Amino acid sequence: MKNASLNSSRSWGIAVVCSFINFLHLGIARQSGLLYLAAISRYDANRNQASLPFVLCYTVRNVSGPLIGYLGRKVGLETVTVVGCIIASIGMGACFFAEDIFTIVVLWGGVFGKPFQCFMI
Repeated sequence: MKNASLNSSRSWGIAVVCSFINFLHLGIARQSGLLYLAAISRYDANRNQASLPFVLCYTVRNVSGPLIGYLGRKVGLETVTVVGCIIASIGMGACFFAEDIFTIVVLWGGVFGKPFQCFMI
């Protein structure tokens, strides 16, 4: 296999894609405050109820690290990442149809939170 130099077009393409992925990944964390306020007004929830999806999401993400690492070694990082992206997209997209804060807690905190760890690999 031929080694790519540091200034090849493929190297710059990979750098651009990695920057874009980090932009999307960190953008979600930056928008948590805005989404928190939107959850309060949209679902008529109190502060505790509105914060639960985001707290649960990051708790599940941090606690599931060893499991995701094990699956990454067993199945492969590419497979874990692709499956995680699909599940996270389903969880995030299904939030559009949610009518109460409990559904958001399950979809955002549980369904989106677990595969969200896959982006960190």
